[in-house]
Amino acid sequence: MLVIGEKLNSSIPKTLEAFQKRNSDAVIELIKKQERFGANYLDINTALTGEQENDTMRWVVDLVLQHSRCDIMIDSPNIEAIKEVLPYIQGRKLFINSISNQILSTKKIDELEKEYSKYLKNVVLE
Repeated sequence: MLVIGEKLNSSIPKTLEAFQKRNSDAVIELIKKQERFGANYLDINTALTGEQENDTMRWVVDLVLQHSRCDIMIDSPNIEAIKEVLPYIQGRKLFINSISNQILSTKKIDELEKEYSKYLKNVVLE
C-alpha cells in the first residue's frame, strides 16, 4: 500500500498561513507527523501562495529533504514551480501530480524531460 501525506497543501488554511509566514517549525511538525503516521510520499502544493509559489515550493521541498526520509510528490500545474525544485530532489523518488492539459498538449513535459532528464529517473507523471 502506498500512503501519501496530503497536509503540505496551501489549500489548507493553517498550512497556507505557515507557508506565507515561512513558519519552519509548523511545516516541520507537519512533515514529521505525516512520516510518523506512515506516509511514503509527501504531497507538496504551494499554488495558493501566488507569486511566491516557486520560492515556497523550493523552501518546503528543502524542509522535507532535511527532516524526512519520505519521497516527494510535487502537486502543481505550474511547470516553472516543478522546474524550480527538480535539481534539489536527488536520492528520493519523485511523483509529479496535477500536470495540466495545457502543459501536456504543448509538449512542455517533453521539454522538461529533455532538459531535466538527469533528475527524472524515478518520476511518475499523473
